[in-house]
Amino acid sequence: MRNPLVFGVLILLSGACCAVPTVQEVHDAKGVTQLQLLNQYLAQQSSVDARAALELIELLSPNLPLEQNPALWQRLKLHKAQANEFIGHNEIALSLLNEVLAFARQHANTDLLRTALQMRAVMYLERSMYPQARLDAQTLLEKFPSQQPSKGLAEAHTIMAGVHHTSHEFASAFAQLLAALAVYEALEDKVGQVKIKGRIGSVYRATGDLDNALMYQLESLEGMRSFGSKKSLAITYNNTGIIYKDLGRYDKAIEMHKQSLALKSSIGYERGMVYSYNNLGESYRLRGNLEQASDYLNKALTLASKLNNRMLKGSTYLYLGRIAITQERLEDAYAILSKALDIYRARKSAGRTAEGLVELGRVVERLGQTDQAITYWTEALELARKAQKNIVLFSAYDHLSDLYARTGRFQNAYAMLTRLQKERGELFDLQSQQRIEMLVIQNQVNETRRDLKFVRQQAELTQATLNNKIANRNLLVISVVTGLLLAWFAYRRRIHKRELRLVTDAHQKIEEKEQKLSLALWGSGDVLWDWDLASGLITRENAESMAGLPQQSVNLGAKNFGDYVFSDDQVKLAGEIDALLNNVQDAFAISYRVRTSDNEWLWVHDKGKVVARDEHGKPTRLSGIQHDITLLKQQEADLLVLNSELEMLVKKRTQALESTLVELRETQTNLVEAEKMAALGAVVAGIAHEINTPLGTAIMASSNIEVRLHALGTTARSGSLTREVLFEGLDALKESVQLTQKALQRAGGLVEQFKKVAVKERFEQRGSCQLCELVSTAFNLACDSEQHRGVELILPEPTTLCTYIDALLQVLEILFTNTLQHGTTQQALVLKVSAIRNDEDAIQLCVEDNGQGVAAADRQKIFDPFYTTARHKGNVGLGLHIVYNLVTHVFKSEILYEKSSLGGAKFSFLLRGDEEPT
Repeated sequence: MRNPLVFGVLILLSGACCAVPTVQEVHDAKGVTQLQLLNQYLAQQSSVDARAALELIELLSPNLPLEQNPALWQRLKLHKAQANEFIGHNEIALSLLNEVLAFARQHANTDLLRTALQMRAVMYLERSMYPQARLDAQTLLEKFPSQQPSKGLAEAHTIMAGVHHTSHEFASAFAQLLAALAVYEALEDKVGQVKIKGRIGSVYRATGDLDNALMYQLESLEGMRSFGSKKSLAITYNNTGIIYKDLGRYDKAIEMHKQSLALKSSIGYERGMVYSYNNLGESYRLRGNLEQASDYLNKALTLASKLNNRMLKGSTYLYLGRIAITQERLEDAYAILSKALDIYRARKSAGRTAEGLVELGRVVERLGQTDQAITYWTEALELARKAQKNIVLFSAYDHLSDLYARTGRFQNAYAMLTRLQKERGELFDLQSQQRIEMLVIQNQVNETRRDLKFVRQQAELTQATLNNKIANRNLLVISVVTGLLLAWFAYRRRIHKRELRLVTDAHQKIEEKEQKLSLALWGSGDVLWDWDLASGLITRENAESMAGLPQQSVNLGAKNFGDYVFSDDQVKLAGEIDALLNNVQDAFAISYRVRTSDNEWLWVHDKGKVVARDEHGKPTRLSGIQHDITLLKQQEADLLVLNSELEMLVKKRTQALESTLVELRETQTNLVEAEKMAALGAVVAGIAHEINTPLGTAIMASSNIEVRLHALGTTARSGSLTREVLFEGLDALKESVQLTQKALQRAGGLVEQFKKVAVKERFEQRGSCQLCELVSTAFNLACDSEQHRGVELILPEPTTLCTYIDALLQVLEILFTNTLQHGTTQQALVLKVSAIRNDEDAIQLCVEDNGQGVAAADRQKIFDPFYTTARHKGNVGLGLHIVYNLVTHVFKSEILYEKSSLGGAKFSFLLRGDEEPT
């Protein structure tokens, strides 16, 4: 994810303060004027619609006087670099910036050098090249006079703050941001002020102070709505959503990220859209909506692939892996997380690699590979510690201690818990120190501002005195004395007020801090204790929550714990305190049981350290915090019982599901066989019905032949056969023979059609063909068959296909024949064939006409065998059924019918490049 301190700090280059010309004005200009207007236009648009900006540069560059105007040419390169960075072409952008820097140094162009350094420093930070970014930022600061406020100086401070932030030097980052804020306030730059406040919020977030982080971020968001650009506002929405997610307010986080995504989409900021999709996916996952989360993450994956930026996919794979774990798709989770790890290792991102290892450890643990899980989590510990990813560090410790405990390695589990408590305490101390340092820096800045204001007031007063002295030359002595007296009196009065204000502010701050400490103790339920070893007096604050402990003060020796501490824990506690008193250690952290006023035992976690020593180095005062962990201990015990019960319940339900699954599979098999038998019966019945008619006709005709032959034979034997009777009999026999032949030919034709219903291997050879030629061939065959002329055929666009040519030819011929037979119309019959290639490189083939179409009542049956509306014309009803079988089994597609825009019928199906016949 981008560093929130530097994201979007790309510079508005020369011409930003001028009126922005339109694209048409840029096109209409000529020569050097066109180059100047192009730079002014790109100063605003290269970070809004980067692709359009690059297209405009490529279009106009051949006719621009670049060689004659090298300074303007370098400005154009800056805008081109900014646009390339915006769409993710970082290598091109970096190369352009290096060219500009070389030119600026050679020609001593300070303004150009500053701008290029700003852009390159930001780009280095984006690519995690921190040493290079630090060097550029330091060089940039040296290029601006520190006593002369300017926007460039403020941005240089901001970039240096980003360097410190990525190096976990939060106090230094905070100081740089305050310096930038002071510059923007001096310039009265509202946009700059709200940007810096948002970045201060990011620093507070990094130190764990989410309340201050949210306060600054919301203040920045409100300002951005009034003053900021769409890109800056989108970034602020994104950063605010991240803080809401950290606070567990996922609905607000989703709302913020959707606002950010909408703005990024409107300006074409595709790389930023990937981050928004990822953040939305993770927020929905945390809220429990896995389907919505997967949808956004898949969009992120698609867009990152489009940008050809593999590094953007790391977070997407990590979040998809977490969803797969939640859905118990462990094999998928392992594969997805492995991709994320490959990306993070390539980026040398220790923190993100640690996150991936923690999740991968969860997967292999559930797969029963406990040793591999320990290996992953151990590596995650080292990487998280190196990157200071404390949440990941603590998660790895939790998983390791839990696994060791569940596998009976309690000593290892205890060691993990001990290290966890120690590092958690160290983190608490570090974050407290960082917050104190930031508070000190802020107080120093405020103090410096007050001193500067006082000096300015003094200077104004002195100037007024001098002016008055010049104006009243005749009263020189009186004016000087009066002025000095007034100055002295004002000075003394201001000093007195200042000292009084400082004392009052100090008392007020002390009271506020004491109040905050009291509220913090009350909110957390912790007890703050302080032990004066010289007097033996222990003082406690907020001790009411642990009623069994002394509420105010007691006089205890080092080992007088019998009345308060559980017997099994006394030796351990006494040993820790003795180690402090003997200078063996400076601090301790221990959990033990204490007695309450109800004579019950309460678990507490106690942390203490030496806060004062005498001149010999001997401890004289201890302080610490006690935290009630009874509920945590009870929950640990309850979880053990619950896990055992859940395992038994899962086993029972698994057995029941397996039994049900076997029954369902048997039922499915029976249903499939029944459907096959029903379909076979329908086909056999149809065949019998269709063939029965011509066979019956042939039988009747052959019977008639037999009767006629018998009659002629009888007449001939009797000698009464005349020429007229003979020819009459022969004509009758000829008519019966013709009738028999027609019936048998029809039966043979039916058999051929039945054979076409079955899709055989005769179509298993694929070939390349021109669609127009194939359509023309099929149309001619259909017209010859039906003896139609005067039909208009609209051919598709020239398209080359690689498919089953014979099968496609037969489909088209049948569809054309069907149209010629049924598509009667009062107008000239029109046949239209179209082919549209979709995003999956498949072709949708459509055949439509302007005929009468298919009645609504018949549309559900047109693909059934033996169904026809023209049986009186001798049609069998197998044509569209053959088409259906070919499309389904050869082309692995689905044929659809709909009303054509021409007024008749429209049939459509897909031709893919990878189908295999079945």
